[in-house]
Amino acid sequence: MRKNRRLTLGVLFCLTLSQIVWPAATAQAQAADREYILGTAQTRDLTSEYSATGTVEREGVVESAFATPAMVKSVKVKVGDKVAKGDVLATQDSGGLEQKKLQAQAALAQAQAQLYSAEHPAAISMPSSSSSSSSSGSRVPAVPSTPSGTTVSSALMKTLLEGLAKLEAAGKAPATACAPAADGTVDDAACSKAVQDLTDAANAVTALQKQLGAKASAETPSAKTAKASANTSAPKVVKPKVSAAAVARAKAQVLRAQQDLDSAKADLKGATLRAAKAGVVASVGLTSGTMSNGSILVVSDDKTVNLTVDVPLSSRKQIEVGGKAKVKPLGSDREIEGVVKAISPLAVESTSPPAYPVTITVSDPDNLLYSGTPATVTLPLAQAKAAVAVPVSAFTPIDSTVGTVEVIGLDGTQVEIDVAYGIASNGWVEIKDGINPGDQVVLADPSLPLATG
Repeated sequence: MRKNRRLTLGVLFCLTLSQIVWPAATAQAQAADREYILGTAQTRDLTSEYSATGTVEREGVVESAFATPAMVKSVKVKVGDKVAKGDVLATQDSGGLEQKKLQAQAALAQAQAQLYSAEHPAAISMPSSSSSSSSSGSRVPAVPSTPSGTTVSSALMKTLLEGLAKLEAAGKAPATACAPAADGTVDDAACSKAVQDLTDAANAVTALQKQLGAKASAETPSAKTAKASANTSAPKVVKPKVSAAAVARAKAQVLRAQQDLDSAKADLKGATLRAAKAGVVASVGLTSGTMSNGSILVVSDDKTVNLTVDVPLSSRKQIEVGGKAKVKPLGSDREIEGVVKAISPLAVESTSPPAYPVTITVSDPDNLLYSGTPATVTLPLAQAKAAVAVPVSAFTPIDSTVGTVEVIGLDGTQVEIDVAYGIASNGWVEIKDGINPGDQVVLADPSLPLATG
């Protein structure tokens, strides 16, 4: 009986021990069987950065364009070419512009001739009283006279009248000779001849009028001779008055003609596009054989470029004017050092959260950054020297200052702890407390189900 009681107590003890030891052993075995991807907390120097893309804008850019749309005859440069001040960049077909200048010259000469006539009206010779009485009562036809009152020789007056007739006819010729044919072409030879004839006719009239004035001055009678002749039967000369209105109209025509000529000369000069400054060709928007249509050829003469990127408010607080920046050209691994030039106090419209334009200036002597092309800007925000850091995949943020990290204890179990954190950089997060260098942290747990949705 006593023996059976001992056996019963032994069985009960074993069962009780198994209930205590077996679950603990099972938990340890399960923990040991779990597969963790682990990382190690390290001491590192961290730099927080903000990156964005901006558009390159060169300082000292000179935009050159043809003033008048016309066919582009030739383009002399390509992107990357170095040019000196005055070098030819491109040319236009100047045939029509040359004709326009000749027409303007002829119109100016004609206007000047009309002004001379308005300022020096020809005098009229009238018959004397005696000659009038001896006639049948009719007036003698008016005979043109010089401005000084002397009678103009019939030969000189005839020549002047012929010249005026030629000028009138020549003034109508260019409109027909220079008009485009049905196929849009212009007979350059005929047009040039018509314009030249008009110019010659206007110049001839002007010369005759000046000759007329000079002859009149040479033949002006003395006061005594004039008084003696007043009693003779010679025709009386009546000098017409100068019309102020006619002179004003003629002067206005001369002014307009001169402006037209100046414009034509400028257009002809503008048919050759030249570099305003020495520099490097940054972009070409002209093609031979096509209309220029105001296309622009940009030439840069400066080694400095600017880029502007929009920076969110949270990062803007950590940027200062004069701070460093890194710029990487499109498609290149090379980084160029830059400097923060300006930070706008005004936020960009229609952005949430607010973002502020930050301008970066870069010295680019090798011309790696082309105007108008995109480039990546990287701005350092904050630094942490000799900071305790964990891989970012081991960290879960809760708010702006606190997060959690899972570590493996000495017994191999996984423990989640709260930590204070700082900046993040290149895949690492600064941990301000709660973690020591060398601690094992959990990066992933393959035994857990994957998140869905």
